[in-house]
Amino acid sequence: MGSRAVSRPFLATLAFAALAALLAACGSSPTPVSSGSASASSTNAPGSTGGTGAFACPGDAPAEDVAAAAGLIDAANLAENGTISPIQAIRFTPAGTLAACRRLSDGVGGDALWAAAWVYATGGTDPAPILPLLAYDDPTIRAIAAAGVASLGRPEGLDALTELISVDAGLRGSLPPVTVARYAAHTLSSLIDGAADSVGDVSTGTPEERSAATAAWTSWLEANRARVTFDPEAHLWQVR
Repeated sequence: MGSRAVSRPFLATLAFAALAALLAACGSSPTPVSSGSASASSTNAPGSTGGTGAFACPGDAPAEDVAAAAGLIDAANLAENGTISPIQAIRFTPAGTLAACRRLSDGVGGDALWAAAWVYATGGTDPAPILPLLAYDDPTIRAIAAAGVASLGRPEGLDALTELISVDAGLRGSLPPVTVARYAAHTLSSLIDGAADSVGDVSTGTPEERSAATAAWTSWLEANRARVTFDPEAHLWQVR
């Protein structure tokens, strides 16, 4: 990638839920899009600390704007595009980021957690609110959090993304539909400058390919961990 800057994180440029209703009707989607109700995939995994309120939510925005943004997050339903499209407008806004942080602190679940994690991961500046989500049982939530954590300079995000290359589940809310494995591998390539040239082209379509891709990225990180540093201005990891 040379000196080319990338968006922080890759999920910010993914056509993420802009037309979520179409994904719900797409028979080729690896997994069904969830409804707004909480399911088994929207509960905290053992060891997760969601909802503890153990982090601060700094920021300043009019209270009415924050309340409106929180309402949009709470109303998110991945099966209804009308509830998802408005969330696009609050990403990268002070009110949206602050509302997402507060909802994460409250321990929101279901599709509202998806929305809060997405909004915060693309606009937040402190990884603390999404760090606990690296232990979440829903791989989509883990992927969103891992991309955000990695793009904010925490190596835990890189490790989490490497582990997620083995996951063949669909990335909920993505359009066009992609798997968690492909998203994780692409995000690593996007966030670590030049790493893809060393790792080489990886595919994630079969169990064997996912296993090989996971091994390739794991080996690369183990060999280069001491030389990889984060450039906060470019939002890229550099090999020194």
